[in-house]
Amino acid sequence: MTLPRHIIVICPRCQQRLRIPNLEGKTFKITCTFCRKQFEFNNKGTPSVSGRNTVGTNTRNSGYQSDKTSSFGTYCLFVITLSLISITPLLASHIINSVHRNYYNKLQKQSQRYQSEIETIKKNHESDLAAIDPLLLHASAIQEYSDNWFRRQQFDPHYALSDRERALVKMRSLSQDKTKTVEQIIRDIAIESAPADSRIKVTRDDTGLRLDVDFPMSSVTEGENGIVTKHLTIASLKRETLELISRVTYDMFQFCGELDLSTIYVGCRHMVQVEDDLGRTYSKDYILYKVRLNRKDIVALKSNPFLNEYSTRDYFEIELDEFDKIKIVER
Repeated sequence: MTLPRHIIVICPRCQQRLRIPNLEGKTFKITCTFCRKQFEFNNKGTPSVSGRNTVGTNTRNSGYQSDKTSSFGTYCLFVITLSLISITPLLASHIINSVHRNYYNKLQKQSQRYQSEIETIKKNHESDLAAIDPLLLHASAIQEYSDNWFRRQQFDPHYALSDRERALVKMRSLSQDKTKTVEQIIRDIAIESAPADSRIKVTRDDTGLRLDVDFPMSSVTEGENGIVTKHLTIASLKRETLELISRVTYDMFQFCGELDLSTIYVGCRHMVQVEDDLGRTYSKDYILYKVRLNRKDIVALKSNPFLNEYSTRDYFEIELDEFDKIKIVER
């Protein structure tokens, strides 16, 4: 039997495996190629090591034994690593499945709760619909509309919807103001009821108070700015002028009729182009139409704002009619 040509020696510091010649009875001075540790190795006895904490082999078969131990440790590490690799997907799958089951269970419970709430809402809604009496609802609606109309006729400010209705509420309040003279009240009401830029004058004569209002047509209707008009005929222009005057006089008499107001004069102004004797043209603020209303002649005030119908129109007395002196020129 022959001995191997080389043996394996373990470094006592770093456990590095070092290969040396197998010379029986020889003492070797060895320097570790890894950690540079120096030690002695005797093939027949315990090595004498230079420095502290030195370890060597004491038989010629110690290298083989160390090699076998290292191989076994590597094998065990390989087996453990392989086991972990095979177990990890199963463990991850188990965790994922568990999370999915928990989420699905919560989702199912929430869905059942929502479905129960929906069914409850449907039942309540059906119950409310079944409890409605159409005849009673109809009677209630008629009463509600009747109450609203009564309050509007009483000038309840909560029911004033349009600008004109809000102005009427304010005029009613002015007519009941006891801190001002009658002339002041009439003038204030005229300012509220008359269109913007109106010329207003309040005077007193033997018959009582007289209110004179001349308003510009451009302030109450569109298409009448300057000398321009939207109308194509004098008849159409005159018809709209009378409608506007009717509305203004109705609003004034509605709140001034009980304030010793005997007469109202209302005129409609419009810018016209005038030519003088030298052929020169210029624009002039012109009163096209003016009427007079006497308080003693008005029996009752009636109106239909939706149709632009006002009872004061039945009592007009014409003071001025200049429509036959103007003409509409197409440009």
